[in-house]
Amino acid sequence: MSELPSAIAEHPVIIAQQYLGRIHFEFHFDNPGSKERLELQKAFVGEKVHVDEEKLGDLAQELELNGREIRNVVFCARLLSKPEDPPSESTAGLLPRVAKNLSDSREP
Repeated sequence: MSELPSAIAEHPVIIAQQYLGRIHFEFHFDNPGSKERLELQKAFVGEKVHVDEEKLGDLAQELELNGREIRNVVFCARLLSKPEDPPSESTAGLLPRVAKNLSDSREP
């Protein structure tokens, strides 16, 4: 975890040495391309929620999110949607807004 020491130094967080001693591996892989991001979005949204694939495709091309961020965007959109709204409409409407807020918060 090459970024972990710098993240610890930048943020005043106490992490037990016992926890850090259990990290034995580093995995490096490229961020997903737009096709992979679209597939991840579809997988996290699920089959029960109908979302316009064109809107998902636009979102996948516009924002370069990794898999964890895509999962978080879908999860947050579902949490923010009103219970009385059909899941497809509310989740679909919130996905771009949540994704852009996440993307904006990453930029320095």
